[in-house]
Amino acid sequence: MLNIGASYSTLSSADLLEHVVSQYYVDNPISCEFWHRGINDTYKVKSNTESYTLRIYRKDWRTLPQINFEVDALNYLHDKGANISYPVKRLDNEYVTPLNTPEGLRYALVTSFAEGEELSYDDVQDAYIYGVNVADIHSLSAGFSSEHLRFELDHIHLLSEPLEYIRPFLTHRPECWTFMKNFGALLLEVIKDTHHKSVDYGLCHGDFHGWNAHKHKSSNTLTFFDFDCCGYGWRAYDIAVFRWDARLEGKESERWEAFVKGYETKRKISDLDLKLTTAFVAIRDIWLMGLHMCNAEDFGRGFLDDAYIDKRIKFLKTIEEEHFA
Repeated sequence: MLNIGASYSTLSSADLLEHVVSQYYVDNPISCEFWHRGINDTYKVKSNTESYTLRIYRKDWRTLPQINFEVDALNYLHDKGANISYPVKRLDNEYVTPLNTPEGLRYALVTSFAEGEELSYDDVQDAYIYGVNVADIHSLSAGFSSEHLRFELDHIHLLSEPLEYIRPFLTHRPECWTFMKNFGALLLEVIKDTHHKSVDYGLCHGDFHGWNAHKHKSSNTLTFFDFDCCGYGWRAYDIAVFRWDARLEGKESERWEAFVKGYETKRKISDLDLKLTTAFVAIRDIWLMGLHMCNAEDFGRGFLDDAYIDKRIKFLKTIEEEHFA
C-alpha cells in the first residue's frame, strides 16, 4: 500500500460543519454543502434562519495577513453601508480559521450569504445597475486602510508577473511569446507613467467582471461578494474588468456604455481613467492567462492547449490592432 500525498483536496462538508462552522456565530447551523470550486472552494451553510458562505482558501494562495486585509476591507465597507457579503466572527472574536488538510495549511472564512440571483444582462439596464453599485463601493471605500500587508494591483501584479508565468507555456510557439512580450512592453508604457494623484486610485474589488453580485428581486440593489482579488490599485482597472468581460461576450458597445452611464450617476470617471480602460482590458486578459498558467498544477494543464493560446492571442491582437496600431 503506497501513501500518496495531495496537492488539492476537497474537504468533507460534514467535518467542516462540525468542526469549523461550529466555531462561528452561526445560529444553529443545520447543513453545509460544497457549492462551487473556483480559485478557492466555496460551501453554502444553512441555519434555521439564514444562509452563510464558507470559503476554504487554496493552499499557498493567500497568506494570513493578506486574508486579514480582505477581512478589514469587508468590515470597513459593511460599516459604511455597502451592499456586500461581510465576514462573520468566530466565537473567540477572530475571523480566520487555520486548517490542517492533506495538502497542508489552508484557511477558512465565513461570510454572510449574498441573497438574490445573478444578473442576466438580457436588458442593458443590468449593466447600468452594476455600474451604479460599483461606483457606490468605490465611494464608500474612501479612507480605508489596513495594518495588514497585501499585494497592490500594480503593473507587477497585473502584467509583469503574469507574463513570466505565461512564458514557459509558449516555448513551442516563439512567435506568440514575441508578440506577448512586445505587447506587454507597450501596455506597460501606457500605464507606468500614471501617478496616484492623476488617476483614481484606491481600494479595488479586482474582479468586477459583471458577475460576483446577486440582484434582489424586489429592487435594483446588488449584493457583491468574492473580494479575493481585492487590493489597492487603479480604479480604471477595476472598471475595465467589466469592459473586458463584455468584450469577451461580444456585448462591449451596449454594456460598457450602460455601465459608464450608471457609474457616473454616482462618481465621475476622468477622461484619463476612461482612456486607460482600453489598455487595462488587454492587461486583464494577460493577468487571467497568468492566473491559469501559474496554477496549472491545481487547475489542470489539459485546457492550456494550442486552442486556448490561439483564442487568447487573437483577443489581444484585435485590441492591439484597434487601439495601438
